[in-house]
This record gives sequence, structure tokens and C-alpha cells, in this order.
Amino acid sequence: MRLLDIFSNRRQESREISELSLLSGRLRRFAGETEERRKAICQNAIRRALPDCPHAPNSRIMEAAWNLLQNILGYEGIFSATAATYRTERPTSETWEAISLATRQLSMFENREDAETVETALATLLQNIIPDYVPSATEESAHAFSAAVCTAAKPGHFN
Repeated sequence: MRLLDIFSNRRQESREISELSLLSGRLRRFAGETEERRKAICQNAIRRALPDCPHAPNSRIMEAAWNLLQNILGYEGIFSATAATYRTERPTSETWEAISLATRQLSMFENREDAETVETALATLLQNIIPDYVPSATEESAHAFSAAVCTAAKPGHFN
């Protein structure tokens, strides 16, 4: 490898590490808001999925829906603030992946449209899996449905 190429590569690596550092700094500002934002997006998605429910839905169904949404957000890393580790001797691909992850995580906090898109997708998911008739808080038939949703809510088990 030529000496000029080595200098060019080092300069590019330095720029990428600097970019990752800036992104991580911006992301740290939102670290205290992650749980609050996740809760808000889940509440809004559930409210949008069950807008016309004439009675209070069964708590098991609500808990199952809540757990499903929380698991999806956690699995996808949405509304999380993962701090990047700083290593100067890391493969370029790891640096690019860390930059990509930080950029994606920041977009949820800084771009309201991205957060609304996720909220809409979660509400649509719930509308598709919750039956047209939602049992009331006193009906036992909700147990079978909530068990099915809880089973589907396990990360990595989405078929």
C-alpha cells in the first residue's frame, strides 16, 4: 500500500470516529427520555387501535398488547440510546454499523415524522391482531386471546 493511501485511510477513519463521537453526544442528550417516549408511543398506538371500544377492555388484553409493543420497540432498538464504544482500532465495518445505528436511533428522537410512522405501524398491527369484539374487563374469554398475544410478543419469535 502506498504511503499516500495510508494517510488518506487514516484521515477517513478519523472523520468517521469524529462523526460517531458527535452522533453519540447528540444521542446522550436523549438518554433520560427513552423510557418516557416508549411509553407514550405505546399508549398512543393502543389508543388508536381501540378508539371505539364501548367499555374498558380486559386488562389482560391491554397488558398483552402493551408487552407486545414494548418487546417490538426493544427488539428493534427504537427509542433507545445505545452509547457507542470508542476504539480507534476497530474494523471500518463496525464503525459504519455504529454510525448507522446512532443515526437511526437519533431519527426517532429528532424527527417527529419517523416516530409517527412507527406509532402508526404499531397501531395498525394491533388493529389487525385484536379481534373486532374486545371482551370487557369482566369476561373470561379474554384469557385465551391475551395468552396468544403474549406468546407472539417474545422477541425473535415473530413468524
